[in-house]
Amino acid sequence: MAQNVYGQSPGEDASQTVTAIINRMGNVLFETTAVQGACTVTDLINAGFTSAEIIEHINDARTVAASREASKDNVR
Repeated sequence: MAQNVYGQSPGEDASQTVTAIINRMGNVLFETTAVQGACTVTDLINAGFTSAEIIEHINDARTVAASREASKDNVR
């Protein structure tokens, strides 16, 4: 069965794919910042995101990364 650029087969829910992109980008932001002190556009491109994905989803991905940071701070 043919897949689109997001690896979806016809009929798959596009919102699930968008959510997966946002979560993965948020994780990359969080993990790269933890190791390097910052995460650049180049880091995101090297992680496999397209420029269009970055432009479209960066704000939501930052929210994901921030929630991971908050969760980490609340672990005792």
